[in-house]
Amino acid sequence: MVSRRHLPVWTSIVVLCSMFLVGQEAWLPPCMDSDGDGYGDPASKFCEHPEADCDDMNPYMNPGALESLTEEATCSDRLDNDCDGFIDDEDVDCLSTPPPEGTALIDENGVSSSLALGPQGLPGIAYTGPTGLEYAAWNPRALIFEYQTLDLACLGFCGVSLQLNQRGEPSIAYFRPTQDGSRIQGVWAHRTGSIWSEEIFASFPLGEFVGSLFPMKQALVSLSLSPSGDPRIAYFRYRPSSKDYAVWLSEKIGYGWQSSQIASSPNPDFQPYAVSLSIDKGGQAHILVNWERIWSSHGDECAVLYYAKHTSLGWESLTLDLCLLQIPANHGSSLVVDTASTPHVTFCGSDSKNNNYLYYIDMDTWQFTPLQLPNYDPGSELGGCSIAVDIDDRPFVAYYVNRTDSLSYLGLCQRVENSWDCGALDSSLGPYFVGVSLALDPFGRAHIALSRYDFFIPVAGVYYYRGP
Repeated sequence: MVSRRHLPVWTSIVVLCSMFLVGQEAWLPPCMDSDGDGYGDPASKFCEHPEADCDDMNPYMNPGALESLTEEATCSDRLDNDCDGFIDDEDVDCLSTPPPEGTALIDENGVSSSLALGPQGLPGIAYTGPTGLEYAAWNPRALIFEYQTLDLACLGFCGVSLQLNQRGEPSIAYFRPTQDGSRIQGVWAHRTGSIWSEEIFASFPLGEFVGSLFPMKQALVSLSLSPSGDPRIAYFRYRPSSKDYAVWLSEKIGYGWQSSQIASSPNPDFQPYAVSLSIDKGGQAHILVNWERIWSSHGDECAVLYYAKHTSLGWESLTLDLCLLQIPANHGSSLVVDTASTPHVTFCGSDSKNNNYLYYIDMDTWQFTPLQLPNYDPGSELGGCSIAVDIDDRPFVAYYVNRTDSLSYLGLCQRVENSWDCGALDSSLGPYFVGVSLALDPFGRAHIALSRYDFFIPVAGVYYYRGP
């Protein structure tokens, strides 16, 4: 029995206990991560990763883990390793059935496109058109491409570049106007699991957007992912004060973005044609810039290639004036860096008589190797080129030859020891192709996205090709 003289003491104890029970959530650690994998249960912004852990007693089960054929044991352990709600072969990442061999129409109204492959070699294609920014991903269970409309404000030529991370999740860089139309925003859209998010990596006046000045250029932005999965984005901007064009690089650092100017055109006579960005295994950026000079001393259009590599001491760069070498006009260029951090470059063009030229460039010596195209025809015109390397670091080059008749074709060159072998892949599509995007899967099969456009016909379309 509590006496009256002890009542204040017991009352204080009860009040203090009640205060503790009511406020005990505030006493919990800000991140409850029992297995130490950086993911908490419940989800917390104070954890290394803000997503919720589906099994906080197993450090190998979390939203950042892999459940895919690249880690074969994770597809037969009866665990939901990546916390997406699907176990083993219920998870599409454990399936690898590719699209059928041959060519398929992705969107008859698409304009520009970019292709990338996931770790299982399955394709994703980001493209733009009259319905906005679209993403088409191959579903190996349903055996169809599945489509998502991502941004209605991105209409027509807003630039697009796609990469897939080691989980097969897409990242897309593109541009869109603000609602009042006065400015342009550079957008990084990325998917984690099934959730899409976006961040603004750049914002500048509409008059500096190169896409509005040269709407038919296909490669005005290029995205690459670092070994840790962080995005870096290279792109062009017009500089009204000096009436020339600059190449910028935006990098995601922590929770923000850092942007810097890398290079500018030699003079106002040079217009932007293509920029290509690749990041090597050491995390260093390599950039290839293609400037096009409309008028030159020998009468044809021609190009200047600028290559820059970031090192611990800063940027190292080389410039090659193709006008001085009388290498003719510009229909595109492409850069890729292999596992040994060696850059590989291709350049394609044609002269005033529509003689076609396709080159592989040795970046150590700047030696140009002409690739002999089959069905050579002086009445045709190249419609873009793209380079990629296979798992053995052998370079491949995809290209498209346009004609006004049935001789148009998609082609592929591959290096075999010290020589190149080129051949036609598909001659059924006809002309007016202006963009090519190539990737190679672990089995050495070529996957190619093709962009068709002509304002005067008019004609458009995005196509996908898979090789044997």
